Amino acid sequence: AFFKEHNFYIGLSLDGVEECHNKYRRDEHGAGTFTKVLRAIDILRKFDVEPGILQTIVKSSLPYIKSNFDFFIDELKIKKFGVNLYNDINNTNPILHHEVLTPDEYFQVYKDIYLLWKERNELDIDIREIQIAVCAVLGKFTGMCTTSGICSSFIAIDALGNVSPSCDNYLANKCVPVGTSFDGKLLFDQDTVDKLLDD
Repeated sequence: AFFKEHNFYIGLSLDGVEECHNKYRRDEHGAGTFTKVLRAIDILRKFDVEPGILQTIVKSSLPYIKSNFDFFIDELKIKKFGVNLYNDINNTNPILHHEVLTPDEYFQVYKDIYLLWKERNELDIDIREIQIAVCAVLGKFTGMCTTSGICSSFIAIDALGNVSPSCDNYLANKCVPVGTSFDGKLLFDQDTVDKLLDD
């Protein structure tokens, strides 16, 4: 009720079909989190909150671009999603270094997703990267931190309940929790918020 009442947009991390998602999205016991994410979608819908999907694509998931797209649209009935292409320029995670996409693979992923979207001809399917490209071509503000350099419209809640300003890109570079989520309430540490605003 809180998210609906305050007009929150909820994006859940789901990397595609179970095989793709569970490869790297595991809980503290090493079990895949695919079914937990599907359960979260059902719970949000029960409270009349329609979630979007944030998909991270790595090299090993490239063969699944179409099956993942079809899964989101046909099986989950998702109408809004964004694509994060795995990038580790500073090699902060050597374990996943083999999963970094090349520039040619970046281009191919965006092209494939665009063609899949175009083929369906369903204007109510909102794909963040297509929206950003259209805004850029029209000279309009995208509102997305990856293209505008401003990350003021988003908060992220991680698996531990830490609340941080902005999106995943911000979290990867400056993980500064400003509060916690507890029993459905967001609790903010005003001193931390003030310090971030001053920076």
